[in-house]
Amino acid sequence: SNTVSVCIHKDPSHDYNLEYRTDTGIEVALDLREYRWANADTTHTIALPTADSRYALADSNTVRLMIFPGVIDEFLLRRGYVKRNIILCGRPQQTPDYNADRLEIRHHVKTNMPVAFDTFTGMQYQGFQTTESFAVVIEDGNSLMFGKPTLTDANGNTYRISYIVRRISLTEFELIIAIDSETLMDQGIAYPLVIDPTSTSVYVETANSTASKTFQIDFPQTCSYTANLKGYDDAYYTDPVKLYIIDPGGTTVVNKSTLGQQTFT
Repeated sequence: SNTVSVCIHKDPSHDYNLEYRTDTGIEVALDLREYRWANADTTHTIALPTADSRYALADSNTVRLMIFPGVIDEFLLRRGYVKRNIILCGRPQQTPDYNADRLEIRHHVKTNMPVAFDTFTGMQYQGFQTTESFAVVIEDGNSLMFGKPTLTDANGNTYRISYIVRRISLTEFELIIAIDSETLMDQGIAYPLVIDPTSTSVYVETANSTASKTFQIDFPQTCSYTANLKGYDDAYYTDPVKLYIIDPGGTTVVNKSTLGQQTFT
């Protein structure tokens, strides 16, 4: 359960060459379209996807392609999921006479059904910008999660980056990974830089229901959770909720349970 299948088309010019399908019926297709500088008023294209190369196996667990000059799009097979890295091999070339606020990696995204966006600040139905994870959510509550974007340099230092989402239609939107120009030009940053925009499946329970869900994640992993439970009214205290985290050896490392109207983290 909670699985995401990933289809990577070898030819980067293929329309929507990256496709995610969850076990709950969501299909999300990404088309990596542009590498560019941007400011509040305009954008300036650095490169479009290569037309004369193909995604290929680098080893038994890695698929990659130099998608733009100096930029590698990479997928790593991990237990239970596929990790994506976008690697900036060197400092991007600045454009003369263009004052850029940020570097953008732009995707066009389409879904197989209408979606809303579940963000750190609540549900969104148009555009937004966030440095946190967000999920595309369909009407029945199922979703595909875009994990918190991270940028890590060659020395292991991490830097803040963001997603910019621009709604096009109920089933289409732009997904942009944005990095501040100041970060990229910082003399202390060590190239290559690794951007991680990995996606996973998440199930959102509906109200007034009884259900359970099992998630498989790779280790080591930092986990956070919040459970908020309320019965049909304030005097109803017989609804149980339980959370277990079990390591690969079968040892229970987290065991939380509660009854009634409580929140625990």
